[in-house]
Amino acid sequence: MNNIFMATKLLMIFFLITISVDVMAKEVINTPIRVQADSMKYFGKDKRSVFSGNVISFNETFNLTSDSVTVLLDDNLTIWKIISDGNVNFKTDDIISTADTAELDERSKVIILQGGVKVWQAENLLEGDKMTIYYEENKILIDKGTDSRVNILFKPEKKEE
Repeated sequence: MNNIFMATKLLMIFFLITISVDVMAKEVINTPIRVQADSMKYFGKDKRSVFSGNVISFNETFNLTSDSVTVLLDDNLTIWKIISDGNVNFKTDDIISTADTAELDERSKVIILQGGVKVWQAENLLEGDKMTIYYEENKILIDKGTDSRVNILFKPEKKEE
């Protein structure tokens, strides 16, 4: 019975992370975002903006920091892809994630975190080398690296006595 309870709790953590990522993806694409960086270049022909040096992107619900951020626009000048590279750190009210790179693709409805991926929710932790999140399907795939394995740390809530 205890194993069923633990498995159910673990599934709930995955579900909560997926829901939070879905909300985050929609907020990143559809809400005003403030971006600060040491420099910014816009390549009009490619409809591409590159922010470099201590990049901080934030709004009321999240904070993203990285070494650089590339934003790709479609013909209507709507964001369709965001690529964060180097020391990626993403925070919301209940989730913190770190990785070497992160890519949000609005067209495919996919977020890919790569390189030393860690995602915390409270004291629970998911680790892997690559995390692919299909945010409209509520599906997460976590791949191990060549020198590591997928790691999950689940801390059950303490029962009140």
